Amino acid sequence: MAIITLTELKTYLGDKATELEDTELEAIISEVNSVIQQELNVDVFRECIKYINLTRQNLIDGENKTYYIKNYVNKWFADKNGDGSITVEDVKIYTIDNDGVETNPTISSIDNTKRSITLETAPENVTMYLDYSYSFYDMSTPDNRIKKLAKYLALAYCYFEIDFDLVGTSIKMGNQSISGIGTNSRTAKYNKRYEYLLKELLAYGTSKNKPVNFNVTKPLNYRPSKYYGYRNWTSNNSLGGF
Repeated sequence: MAIITLTELKTYLGDKATELEDTELEAIISEVNSVIQQELNVDVFRECIKYINLTRQNLIDGENKTYYIKNYVNKWFADKNGDGSITVEDVKIYTIDNDGVETNPTISSIDNTKRSITLETAPENVTMYLDYSYSFYDMSTPDNRIKKLAKYLALAYCYFEIDFDLVGTSIKMGNQSISGIGTNSRTAKYNKRYEYLLKELLAYGTSKNKPVNFNVTKPLNYRPSKYYGYRNWTSNNSLGGF
């Protein structure tokens, strides 16, 4: 599950691609994949497997082998171990019997469409827990936003290697702090694009700021939230402004 391929990265670099060996480019791709997964993943530890709904009953009855995660609405399994693919290795399951003995059943498959796992054997008379990561984005088939994020970060890494002797400021690039970057360099420019897009992607689904509608039935001394702002007030107010 490479977010960006070697061929794509060489195309983005153009003539500069010849200044780096394929092994160097592949190492950058691996690092980029790992960084983006870490940034966009949400880790879940010891989620108790319980009834969710009629479709996802999660029965522990000695017959059922398929279990669903709670975070299934507009979320997907993520690459927890950072190996570049979403497999059974990214999920860990625990069962605890009535005597308190803990075991780790074998997971035979994972379904990222249904957000479910299937075990090799059906458990019975145990309590079950899951460790996994999820993302608000389907990282098994990254969309254009994720691929663009990978493009910007990969190019920032590449140009840092190409223009290593640049003298300038210090910046945080991916999960590394790097010194000697010119503020107008290609490294800094692509890193800035990466940071801007990452901020937008991280805001999706996690924002606590909700729009507040102005209520025209309130008395005249009623004031909208100070965080709401004049532009939003006038766009929602039926009077069309002050």
